[in-house]
Amino acid sequence: MVARRYSYTLIIIVLLLIALIILRMQLPSIVKDYLNGKMADIGEYQGEIADVDIHLWRGAYSVDQLEITKKDQPEVVFFKAQTIDTSVSWAALLAGKVVADVDLMNAEIHLVDDETDDKPEEKSTWRQTVQEIIPLQIDRLNIDNGEIHFHNFTSDPPVHLVFYQLNGEITNLSNTDRNEGLEYANFDVEGRLFDNADATLSGRLDPLGDFHNFEL
Repeated sequence: MVARRYSYTLIIIVLLLIALIILRMQLPSIVKDYLNGKMADIGEYQGEIADVDIHLWRGAYSVDQLEITKKDQPEVVFFKAQTIDTSVSWAALLAGKVVADVDLMNAEIHLVDDETDDKPEEKSTWRQTVQEIIPLQIDRLNIDNGEIHFHNFTSDPPVHLVFYQLNGEITNLSNTDRNEGLEYANFDVEGRLFDNADATLSGRLDPLGDFHNFEL
């Protein structure tokens, strides 16, 4: 009787292990489908992710080949990144908080000056989607080889400025509710302008709040 109970327990444990292994194998696809579902319609924007990797042993996941475009400006990618690696702090998690460090690798953001764009911002915006996808406090966002592009396609001549080879960090990024006011993040980056000019940029702003209030 004891041997039979031992066999049943062993079978249950083996089945549970097999189920966990299958779940672990399917988890990246589940997360990828969830994120792509969230990003399929972000108000005026739409996005897609090519791949997701889960790193359970260090409490992290990475997103590969993220691309976000504005629906009325398909010729310009609003934001893209080769890899976004998010690592959760176990110490903060045990204290009941979700705090993470993020590494942003080979990312580009394209800002377009369009005087004809006077449409009010839709209720469902890309900012709200970001808050849903990453509902946490980011202690540090490290930027590795990034680029900021500024375009004006209607000016004469057209304008295209690039701040490239961008390295630095953004600290204190928060996805908390903005109803009680802005949540400022600090940034300090360096890179190159006009092909060969070294440049630095620092200040603070609320990337999920009102871009009219910032220090540069």
